[in-house]
Amino acid sequence: MALIQRGLSLALRCAVFSFPLILIFPSAGQAAWEIQPFVETRAAYSDNVNFDEDGEDSDVVLQFNPGITVQKLEGRLQVQLDYLLQNFYSFDGSDLSSDHNLDAFSTFEWVEDRFFIDSYATITNVLVDTSSTESSSNLNDTGNTTDELTIGVEPRFMQPLGSYVMTEFAYLYEIQRFDETTDDDGIAGDIDDRDTQRFLATIRNQDEESDRLDWAARYQNEKVDFKDSDTVKFRRGQLDLGYAVASRFQLVGSYGYENNDFEIDPSFADEDDTFWDAGFILGAGEFSTLEVRRGERFFGNTWFGELNVAGNRITANLVYEEEIEVGDSTSADTRSFLSDPIEIDNDVVFDVTGDRNSVSETQRWDLAIAYTVSKSTFTVTAYDEDERFLDTLDEEDSKGYGFSWLWQITGVSSLELISLWDDNESIEDGVETDSDFFELGVRYTRALSPNTDFDAGYVYNEGNGDDDGDDFEANTIDVGLIHRF
Repeated sequence: MALIQRGLSLALRCAVFSFPLILIFPSAGQAAWEIQPFVETRAAYSDNVNFDEDGEDSDVVLQFNPGITVQKLEGRLQVQLDYLLQNFYSFDGSDLSSDHNLDAFSTFEWVEDRFFIDSYATITNVLVDTSSTESSSNLNDTGNTTDELTIGVEPRFMQPLGSYVMTEFAYLYEIQRFDETTDDDGIAGDIDDRDTQRFLATIRNQDEESDRLDWAARYQNEKVDFKDSDTVKFRRGQLDLGYAVASRFQLVGSYGYENNDFEIDPSFADEDDTFWDAGFILGAGEFSTLEVRRGERFFGNTWFGELNVAGNRITANLVYEEEIEVGDSTSADTRSFLSDPIEIDNDVVFDVTGDRNSVSETQRWDLAIAYTVSKSTFTVTAYDEDERFLDTLDEEDSKGYGFSWLWQITGVSSLELISLWDDNESIEDGVETDSDFFELGVRYTRALSPNTDFDAGYVYNEGNGDDDGDDFEANTIDVGLIHRF
């Protein structure tokens, strides 16, 4: 709760600073605000509500969850905010607990086509120990989650130089705070409060349909200041080139120099070095593309590949990438930014994995395929990530698979079947541990009126692992009603 109070205090300070600017520089063509409060009531029974290994903790849990959605998608000020307060009442424990869930983003065009201020804030639950018991719902109190608060502000300035060159500058300041960092075994997890600062300067050619050559140059300087461990800094300069050989075929390449102070094992070469990659982008059909790159960086060879397929019935995306991660950040990625060179990722990552106060080399592929026939949509997802920490050479390997079937029974009712499996293997100080998590669920949803929805579902969860408390089974049934005002 202290975290939430600090977060609301910081959010209030941001609001006090921002609203005078909005009043002084009103948005052109005042677009309408859409504000929709809602309330969700839910009742659930679980035969193992805390995912305990002995499975003796059955309970009935009631929820009363107020929330609000705020949108303004046009004009110089654009806002998207979703907030939900989950209140859980346990019959067995006779206690009340609450979880805050916030996802907010805004962009303010202070000077038309020149100066923008982006800001975002999230409050969500994340795992403390990524190799221990997890849950896909706040209903199940595993003792292995904590509240994460993220707040970021990013002013951006754009200035053309003549008709063919654009300069762009951006500065990002972000804070991440965690409420508690102790897992269900009472052991402190690898999770650390941090402040991030990032400066990015870019110069590139303006988009011209007749130009075959695209180029962009960027300088990036970033610092991640961990509260209880070392500060990580890295700087780099980069030049990207793209040449359109044909209308649907482009050669691409990057070259640059990086200067980092990563804590790394002596078996690695010096991280202060040049890097490069080269490859191509091929368009097949109207919406399908293939991109392949190969390069070198201080930790060795690098590969990147992405295939996108879009058709009337099927969509697919396959990505393979090798990169450096700092905590849960991917800001040290050296991929090309020709398509949108000034863009800094404002999509806050909710899934926090691995050692969150270290630098790691990751190799990951992701697959998502969706096929629609008649009233049914079938979706398959899969991922595999190998992560090696540069200072200790500890490893964490995780993979997962998912399948879902959505049947749109009528215009107001649907049935969805979901299954997923995650497996995590880690090697720390030479000790190997393994844990996996399985979930199978079915849910029926029906619109009772334009503003009221009903749903009912069943979920089976199973966990297995080497550590105490990792083995469990749980069955949960629940019904819910959502009304929008």
